[in-house]
Amino acid sequence: MSFPRVRLPSRRHLRSRRAGYACLRIVLLLCLGTVASAGATDGPAAAEPTLQLGESRFPELIMHLPEFDKAGNRLPLACGQIRARRIDELDPAWRQAVGRVHLECEPLAATGGGEPEAIATVVTAYLKPGTALFLQAPVVEVRLMDSDLWSDHQYVLAAPYPDIVHDLQRHLVARCEAAPVDQAILSRRDCAVTLSEDGIFVANSAVGGAWAHPDPFDAHRTVYAEGWAE
Repeated sequence: MSFPRVRLPSRRHLRSRRAGYACLRIVLLLCLGTVASAGATDGPAAAEPTLQLGESRFPELIMHLPEFDKAGNRLPLACGQIRARRIDELDPAWRQAVGRVHLECEPLAATGGGEPEAIATVVTAYLKPGTALFLQAPVVEVRLMDSDLWSDHQYVLAAPYPDIVHDLQRHLVARCEAAPVDQAILSRRDCAVTLSEDGIFVANSAVGGAWAHPDPFDAHRTVYAEGWAE
């Protein structure tokens, strides 16, 4: 029996084939490098922008759910008619900054006894680290304390009072000087700074103003506040 003769590839043919394989490997490596480079360029999503807070830029943190009597008249505001806002109910500028919101409410005794006619609320927004600044100091909490008789809105800054007091004093005076004078409240404004062991204060009306003081709960923090009281 005879077998068919098999023609073996020549050395030139083998060298050509090996060269082709080498070129193919180079092309594949280049493609993989391009894909890896593109992935590195994309990277993680960009961080949310930091809120640069100014005076009077406090968020709405309470949701009011009014109640009515049988005649359709709105009932006086009571603690049962309010709750802390959810994160998705906050202003869009604050949603990425606020981690959680905590609300406390207390009825105020009516004058001469009887049923409470008003409430006092303390609502605190705890901010995520690095999401808000005031005068370049990190803001870690926003505290809003309100009633019909007073209002005290605060930024809690992650900076010791001695380190930031001079910047705060300049800010309070500049804010006072830039504000228009309400002739019904003040005939003129001198923007004098009241200094005490408790902090600094600048009046902007006969009933209120802005002040800064050490945080009584944490010596490494400072409170910037705006408020009024009857």
